Amino acid sequence: MTMKIENIIQKIKSDTGFTPIMAAELEFYSGDETLETIREKLRQNKIPVIKIEREKGLSQFEIALPPTSDIAALAGNIARAKEVISGDFSAKPDENQPGSGLHIHLSLHDKSGKNIFAKAGDAEALEMLYAIGGLLAVLPESMIYFAPNADSYKRFTANYHAACETYDNAPTKICWGGNNRTAAIRIPESTASPENRHIEHRVPGADADPFAAIAAILAGAHYGLMNQINPPEKIYGNAYEPQYKSAKLPGNLAEAERLSREGSILKN
Repeated sequence: MTMKIENIIQKIKSDTGFTPIMAAELEFYSGDETLETIREKLRQNKIPVIKIEREKGLSQFEIALPPTSDIAALAGNIARAKEVISGDFSAKPDENQPGSGLHIHLSLHDKSGKNIFAKAGDAEALEMLYAIGGLLAVLPESMIYFAPNADSYKRFTANYHAACETYDNAPTKICWGGNNRTAAIRIPESTASPENRHIEHRVPGADADPFAAIAAILAGAHYGLMNQINPPEKIYGNAYEPQYKSAKLPGNLAEAERLSREGSILKN
């Protein structure tokens, strides 16, 4: 896939009339820097963040970058954060600790600025379902952009880590759910603010190139919208459990490279 973020956004705007809004959460390990040091480095480098907090792993942190329509700038800020913070941005630096993800959040706004994913009543917005359908359809061939290194695939487990009393909470299957951190595509809880309803893509690792990962997500959403791709049945329980028959994510770099070569959606 050679298409740039700006070109995909223009296609979405011209084909649908919608403007993508995206945000991000970047997890990493830092053995040397304190929360205050990390915050100061981001401030000095003018990298906007909503919050910086400790994550479940020992010495693991997460920074949340705010929603924006300037998505190329968002990708640039993620890349710069990885440069200025003295941290470990491997997807799975320690097999006894949770992996680190780059969670990408997406909503679409119409020309009046209204979020078209906003939920009215019990039904999901049709456009949201189509976007989810497209994202899941392209997941196999886009995996190379979310997990670009051999070690990236160590993150996709359901292991429990006694040292920090938590599960990996990384996706292992091609599925979606509500406020469900075991699913590849999550719809965060938004009962209190339905106008902020959005998609959270939980597959990219902290080691992903943010420009490539975000471009692949935008392309998948565009594909789903244009082809009205209905997603599979929503997962309500633990997606790791065997009764859910969802296909597995590609399990290694060689498989991801093959699926990327053989794929046709992202090449269009």
